[in-house]
Amino acid sequence: MEQVRLIIALTLCVVVFIAWGHFFGPKPGDRIAQQAQEESLPQPGSRPDPAMPPAALTPPPAPQAGMEQQAVEAAPERIITVETPLFVAQLSSQGATLVHLLLKDYRKTNEADSPPKELVVLPANMGTLETELADGSTPGLAGAVFNVSADGDLLVVDNANGNREVVFFWTSPYGVKVEKKFVFRPDAYVMDLVVTVYNGSGGPLSDRLGVTLVSQMEQVSRYGFEGPVALLDRRLEEIKIGKVRKDGLLAKEGNIGFSGIMTRYFLSALIPETAQNASMRFTPREASVIAATLIHPRMVLAPGQQQVFAHQAYFGPKSPHMLKQGGELLTKALNFGWFDIIAKPCLLLMIWIHDSLIPNYGVAIILITILVKLLFWPLSNKSYRSMNQMKKLAPLMQEIREKHKDDKRKMNEEVFALYRTYKVNPMSGCLPMLLQIPVFIALYKMLYGAIELRHAPFMLWINDLSAPDRLFTFLNIPFIEPPGLPVLTLIMGASMFLQQKMAPPPADPMQAKMMMALPIVFTFIFIGFPSGLVLYWLVNNLLSMAQQYYIQKKAD
Repeated sequence: MEQVRLIIALTLCVVVFIAWGHFFGPKPGDRIAQQAQEESLPQPGSRPDPAMPPAALTPPPAPQAGMEQQAVEAAPERIITVETPLFVAQLSSQGATLVHLLLKDYRKTNEADSPPKELVVLPANMGTLETELADGSTPGLAGAVFNVSADGDLLVVDNANGNREVVFFWTSPYGVKVEKKFVFRPDAYVMDLVVTVYNGSGGPLSDRLGVTLVSQMEQVSRYGFEGPVALLDRRLEEIKIGKVRKDGLLAKEGNIGFSGIMTRYFLSALIPETAQNASMRFTPREASVIAATLIHPRMVLAPGQQQVFAHQAYFGPKSPHMLKQGGELLTKALNFGWFDIIAKPCLLLMIWIHDSLIPNYGVAIILITILVKLLFWPLSNKSYRSMNQMKKLAPLMQEIREKHKDDKRKMNEEVFALYRTYKVNPMSGCLPMLLQIPVFIALYKMLYGAIELRHAPFMLWINDLSAPDRLFTFLNIPFIEPPGLPVLTLIMGASMFLQQKMAPPPADPMQAKMMMALPIVFTFIFIGFPSGLVLYWLVNNLLSMAQQYYIQKKAD
């Protein structure tokens, strides 16, 4: 019994320790690199210096047979600003791309004067929702400056005016016309992107349209996934950034429901009008930029023919309700891995409690913890009864160990005889603990990735359930980052210590010392955890202590 309990405790400790390293383990120089990275980014609304040379381009292949070059006058670059109730976006006629987008309802930090969250911010000469003809049939499309149908440089989208659109169009020297139409909706993070390719040349056009999402990725967690994703054959495919940077190019083929690039709380996604057999290409670029390209099936256009490619583009939070704006397939982007079947209902329940009962996510976490505890109450009762019985047998077991300390075989026979005599099953106390581990991990993943907890206050000094709790932030305590006193975490550690004291101690002194050290280890690990997770663990400990006390009193 003691060995099994120790193994379970150590296993849980290792799981949490690894998660802490993945979530919050800073790498040397990360902060300095991130500050340098931010200083190098363009300011909102800025465009690259015209004096800067453009990136080198691979010379395009010769035009296809029958295409005759025509004189086309290049248009100057224009920036179109689109303001909706939810975001402000900037479109550039250079490539007809989205070059900047900030979210009005989300702030960069939790400070009162924090600016809005910038979801799309890229180095110079880059934009997202790029288009290309992947086989290079149309020279000049890469980096082309499009004409714009908009009369002014500001487009306001609201409920009074309804949907508004911006149309970009460009014609190649050989008569191939590419049109990109952006349609913006009020009160939606989704925009329509319709690309039309018209063959105005004298010969056939055979090529594949590619649409690219571009995002700048900083140091990302290896446990909570961040990076490129694709819904491939109705299954979410997560592409590790390290593998893309190592290999230089990754390709996937299948039925593509959407492509995207996600961070802990936000998602940029491209959803074709209908899921289709297509291909994905993932490539690294300069300055920690990752590109995810959706390449449509081949089109063959005779002179005078055109083909329309309809998409939706989503730039917003990874909220289950908001993701529905992009269709049911996009909701699959919110994925908690193996424990999705447990974590997602818990997330929806937490949101419902907040929206319908008590508008406080901290209280919602407490209520969910209580509900989970009630569901496991019968199993926990069985576990605590077994532990209580083992506690009563501890003196007899100690006598057997001392009597047969030189004969392990005889000692084990006597111990199991003792179990039979008193009808005690040592495993009955551990099995319920094992059954609760998947629920713990599911809640752990849900609380870590729920955008609803981002900058959500609880009470007193806890003003952000997604960040570590800190009181007296002027204190610089060694090995604690961010600075301050982790009061909630220390209370949680104390509850673990009291709970450990209530449990029957192992007969082996070395095991007893290791078990009593676990609260200290867990406290150290939880120092960097979001306060929402610490709150869940603290409430769970308090409920477990109350149940354990009740069982002991009843047995006495």
